[in-house]
Amino acid sequence: MSQTVLARKWRPKAFSELVGQEHVSRALSNALDSNRLHHAYLFSGTRGVGKTTIARILAKCLNCEVGISSTPCGECISCIEISNDKFIDLIEVDAASRTGVDDMRDLLSNAQYLPARGRFKVYLIDEIHMLSKSSFAALLKTLEEPPEHVKFLFATTDDKKLPVTILSRCLHFSLRSISTPKIKMHLEQILQKETISFCEQAIFAIAKAADGSIRDGLSLLDQAIGIGDSVVDENSVQIMLGSVDKYYLVDICRHIAMNNPQGLFECINAMSETSPDYYDALDQIIAIFYDIAVMQAIPESSRHSSIDEDISSIAERFSKEDIQLFYQICLLGKRDLHLSSDERIGFEMIMLRCLSFKPAESPYTLSEKINRNLDKNNERIVASHEKLPEHQEKVDELDPDLQLTKSTKSKLSFDQFNPETWIDLSRQLNLKTSLGEIVNNCVVEKIFDNCIYFNISEESNSLLNDNHERELTKILSDYFKMDVSVKISSKAHSSETPKLASDREHQMQVEEALENLNSDPSIKKFKDIFDGSVDIKSVQLESK
Repeated sequence: MSQTVLARKWRPKAFSELVGQEHVSRALSNALDSNRLHHAYLFSGTRGVGKTTIARILAKCLNCEVGISSTPCGECISCIEISNDKFIDLIEVDAASRTGVDDMRDLLSNAQYLPARGRFKVYLIDEIHMLSKSSFAALLKTLEEPPEHVKFLFATTDDKKLPVTILSRCLHFSLRSISTPKIKMHLEQILQKETISFCEQAIFAIAKAADGSIRDGLSLLDQAIGIGDSVVDENSVQIMLGSVDKYYLVDICRHIAMNNPQGLFECINAMSETSPDYYDALDQIIAIFYDIAVMQAIPESSRHSSIDEDISSIAERFSKEDIQLFYQICLLGKRDLHLSSDERIGFEMIMLRCLSFKPAESPYTLSEKINRNLDKNNERIVASHEKLPEHQEKVDELDPDLQLTKSTKSKLSFDQFNPETWIDLSRQLNLKTSLGEIVNNCVVEKIFDNCIYFNISEESNSLLNDNHERELTKILSDYFKMDVSVKISSKAHSSETPKLASDREHQMQVEEALENLNSDPSIKKFKDIFDGSVDIKSVQLESK
């Protein structure tokens, strides 16, 4: 007699035997016990989490000869036949192989007839999202108003492909992926019942490789039992999964911390003799860096008890900046590993990248270094203006207009005022009201008999009114300590307004800041590592 695989032998036969789907079993149990039944149920989730199993248990609960309840007897003819896939009133359909509208019509043509043996005629349609558009249309009318003796149970791995009209007529239960600890506990319980010896680390590796699927975990367990000759040990499981001994990976991290390329390559050579899965190796190294980052960020965390002592021993060799950089390098390296001609070469290059781009030990953070370099450049600019040649100072003394343009802080007299000095004067006035908007967009046309004639372009004169002339007249009279008058007219002009001058100077400062950023060694290094660039729009000047 052939051996029954574990996934079928230990398939749950009641809600109490389900693993990790408590929210679904509780909802269905309450509905069955209170006899609040729906005509259509939809179970969605990834592979191997119990969709079809729950549907069969529900069919058993509905047709148990003892009565409708959440705990079928399991001993009546209906329960036995459902468990053995022989119940005539449980019609199981694989939608992937019967997608046509004719198949759906044939299936539903018998729905009107009463069940032959059971209480309900149950239609269990697996992978329902594979049905064609016409098949869904044929199903819709029967699904909306089915006979009282008909129940529909649907299972799918992609509920987003189902029409909204189908979804709205079903009770939808979304099944979750099973956590690794729950899969591990379930596998251990099965091995104990099968009286098979096992290693706890091996079962944990299988549970992790199952990636949330109970069925995948049981299939891997079957394979491990075969490889280990009815013994599940860590060595055979590592060979089966192609996983890498954690000793090698911790040793690799240690050599990276010590900046020891010779030891790193010797460790990789030893690891390569075990025919490792380099994707799995990178996953485990990323997990190691994550554990170290948690230890560094939360030293008092209770999670430290689950971290290996070997990892704890190398954690203090890394700085926080090291870990963040190495984590990102390995993450991006795993993404591009398939582009390498040989996986081992790609893996070695990722490890060498960790060595090459190890942050230099410095008391400054990156932001501090950038600010420090910018401050140095600003100091050099200021120093070059402060240390003028003696003959230049004498020229400035003889030419007061030139001296005036170098300092916008000194107050102007009316005799010194002209169209060229208007920009400096407007900055000294620093008007913030609507008048300030007018002033910033004006140019001086001429000055005649203590009257200043301003021009403002037609595009900027929407706020202009007579009050602005009176206000500006008073402000300039107070400034020059004499009576002056102001006339503002709307005319086209080509001169530079105070606003245009400020925009031009601001753009020059931004370009200078960008040049300083792009020339900074730290910025260059990060751009090389991550193939990045400076976002020009994000550069902002510090307000003074």
